[in-house]
Amino acid sequence: MTGTSVVPLGQYSPFDSKWRDAVIRRSFFARDFQSDDSFADTAAAVASRNYPRREIADALIHYNQSIGASEKALQSIRQFADGAFVVVTGQQAGMFGGPLYTVYKIITAIQLAAQVSGMLHAPVVPVFWNASNDADLGEINHAYAFTQAGMLKKYSADLGSARMADGISYEAARSCIDAYLNDRHDNDFKSELADLLSPAGNGYSAHVSRIIARLFADDGLIVLEPHLLYRHAAGVYTNAVMRSDDIAAALAAGSHALRQSGFSTPVSDDACVHLFAQSDGVRHRVSGGNSAWHAHDRGFSTAELGAYIAAHPETFGPDVVSRVMMQQAVLPTLAYVAGPSEYNYLAQLEPLFRIFDVPVPVIYPRVSATLVEQKYTQVMKESGMSAADLFGDYARFEPDAGDAVVTAYVAAFTAAADSFQCDMEKYFGAGDDAVLKNIRQFVSRVKSDADRIEDHAQKASARRKGIVVGRLSRLREYISPRDGLQERTLNILEFVHRHGAGIVPEIRNAVSIGMFDHQVVFVR
Repeated sequence: MTGTSVVPLGQYSPFDSKWRDAVIRRSFFARDFQSDDSFADTAAAVASRNYPRREIADALIHYNQSIGASEKALQSIRQFADGAFVVVTGQQAGMFGGPLYTVYKIITAIQLAAQVSGMLHAPVVPVFWNASNDADLGEINHAYAFTQAGMLKKYSADLGSARMADGISYEAARSCIDAYLNDRHDNDFKSELADLLSPAGNGYSAHVSRIIARLFADDGLIVLEPHLLYRHAAGVYTNAVMRSDDIAAALAAGSHALRQSGFSTPVSDDACVHLFAQSDGVRHRVSGGNSAWHAHDRGFSTAELGAYIAAHPETFGPDVVSRVMMQQAVLPTLAYVAGPSEYNYLAQLEPLFRIFDVPVPVIYPRVSATLVEQKYTQVMKESGMSAADLFGDYARFEPDAGDAVVTAYVAAFTAAADSFQCDMEKYFGAGDDAVLKNIRQFVSRVKSDADRIEDHAQKASARRKGIVVGRLSRLREYISPRDGLQERTLNILEFVHRHGAGIVPEIRNAVSIGMFDHQVVFVR
């Protein structure tokens, strides 16, 4: 990396200034991510609880070995089993590993775990939660990448009849993966790219986990899917049912506070049970109330449903609300690394931690960044652009269509030629027609030559302008594909193909965590 620039908060950051102010004022969150005391308080709360560490560690070892995790990752699991705290982040099982911001979330979690470990003088390991139980397949069935011709292309997969990511086969995504690889030119890193995209067993979600595990092999990152934890979540599931009225009231209060401060509320505060019954890759929300419940196509009394959940927790799964509570109940979590949209819904959930009787985590903002490779750094240099200019009006860096300097010289030359002709005509007088004719022909010829020079210069200037405008246009699409931040559209594999997987630790070392400002990272 040749350096990092920080772009001030505002239109260049996914975190708007209202969120920065709200978080700094602790308007909605009990824990201040900038305070050492917040981590110490959370650590004390977590340390006072018992977690099924050995059972979970056994499942994590088996799963991480199946996806080809590194020895460092397995060592982190052993530390977890022996009492380590965790810093968690998560994302849906995005195609090719998901957009760049997924990588930035993981980098933030890795750096934060190391930082807090030093602060507490206790082991803290990073965890990536591959949300493979997510049902929004429209979010994960595609990815964008630039073709060899420099065009942004959408690569999509037909995921068939699957309802959740963990029900998708690798074969369902293979045509999308093959099309992507076929569009990559041969270079020193294409075989590494192809290896990253190879299957991990038969499942698509495990394939995504494998990509993440391989990219962060040196960082001790533990990767998990939620189904590994279901059997330990019966208490959370029971609370989601038995205290659904209390949960609805607390959500409504949290939503009201957010709306009063001008924020959106992504989680509906309509009364419902925040739990799904799952079977054969299909999930349905548990419904009912007042000791008359419905799940798995049958009715239950309150006591019957509680007993069924306790006996068969693996047949249930969390929604966005109970997922966070499940995370806090079964993992010794100090902090969750969140993106901007997550900040909204986590603020809504703040009142629920007491209802579920789980520790309140520190909510920590993920890194937000844009990568700029060397060829685009050169365009910036030639155009006189700063890092902040990357997100502004590119038109002011376009050269004028004409060459004003040559035009001025030609105009001065033409005026001088006219003056010369006038002076010569006065000097020789009207009596020497042959000389006057030669003078006029000479002046006409040099003025015509000057016009041709100006025309050539203007055409050359137009060509230069076209080249510069083209370069600026490609730079703009690279920096802001689909008119948004690069991190929301491009994929880390876009850069692995050109730089190898070593680009990931370089990005990790270049960025700074714990800020809302956007960072521009210049890649060698």
